Amino acid sequence: MDESNGNCIFDPEYVWVGPGLMERAFVLTALPAFLLEFVVIHGLARLGVSELQSFLFTMPLLTVVWFYVVGWLLDRWLHKRASGRTPA
Repeated sequence: MDESNGNCIFDPEYVWVGPGLMERAFVLTALPAFLLEFVVIHGLARLGVSELQSFLFTMPLLTVVWFYVVGWLLDRWLHKRASGRTPA
């Protein structure tokens, strides 16, 4: 198929896909994990480990740990709040 005949609907060079609301919310809520990742990457880079490999390995781990800790703290807070309201 010849692309010079004008059958192309759009030129892929000019397609811009920006982050949506969910992606922005994820980055905002996981900001502490991203900041800790920055420290970990630079620490491992000083030891000669590739920054890309360390990012791909540790970022999912730190993100899961961060959201687990936040969920655990929220659950403890809600449990303490609910147990304090028991009628006498």
